[in-house]
Amino acid sequence: MKPEPLKGKYKCEKGIWKSDPFWMLCTRGQEDVLNDVKSAVQGLLEEIEKDIKQIEKILESKDCIASCIAYCNGVKNALEGVKQKIKKWFSDVIENGV
Repeated sequence: MKPEPLKGKYKCEKGIWKSDPFWMLCTRGQEDVLNDVKSAVQGLLEEIEKDIKQIEKILESKDCIASCIAYCNGVKNALEGVKQKIKKWFSDVIENGV
């Protein structure tokens, strides 16, 4: 299954939020909602990992000066921290410990 964002899956109709958990369970089923969240979290973690790898490539280049190295390391550490928090808070929906 290719990860997909949640954007556009749950919308407001006539003042009723379709992202309301009760509405989602009534119309889509618990398994579908879980799969939507799982897909979105997987996609988010994959994008973060891709950004981390891009930063690592920059750090490996010989053109990177000291200020660039410090900045890149700061961004990389922040992304790693965010990734760990996502894994902590969405541990029940993460596949393969991405």
